[in-house]
Amino acid sequence: MIYPAMSKLVLLLVITLMLAACDRKDLSYFPLSEGVEWRYRVIMKGPGASEQNRYYVRSEGERDYQGRDYHVHRSLTGTETLFSVTERGIEKLGYLIRQGQAQVMLEDREFLIPYPVKEGYEWEDTTRTRLLIRKGAPGESNILANVPAENVIESLSETIRVPAGTFKNCMKISTDGFAFHSGTQ
Repeated sequence: MIYPAMSKLVLLLVITLMLAACDRKDLSYFPLSEGVEWRYRVIMKGPGASEQNRYYVRSEGERDYQGRDYHVHRSLTGTETLFSVTERGIEKLGYLIRQGQAQVMLEDREFLIPYPVKEGYEWEDTTRTRLLIRKGAPGESNILANVPAENVIESLSETIRVPAGTFKNCMKISTDGFAFHSGTQ
């Protein structure tokens, strides 16, 4: 037998659990927990040449910067990238750089993972090239260009195989964009 006071408590507990489940943010697709590491092998191919580089990132967890909590990723070079988790999703805000004794944020906003995480979700954003390199006289330099892009979550159940192993239930995001950048080669 359920007493009226007990049924109200059970109903309140069920509603609370449902609201908590609806409000839960799935960070597993873009881990921000302290200690998570990524190691990349980047192969850049050009006409008649191929170049291979390594890239490493470690999540440093949350940190206060100017009164707000941010998630921080640090690369091997010491570059620190700030991320924010909001109702919209996960957003990269920019990079912390040293200017004398102070750290200053160099803004470079990019929306990474939208909420809700569901197949078919579409959004527009601007992404920035990072690996393109201009070669030739007077030397090499990175090509930094903003590229307007359309994004869609195609799948939440992809299986991928990489040198680090096989991973199931991965998110597949397709990004399509175009930008013209004038320069040499």
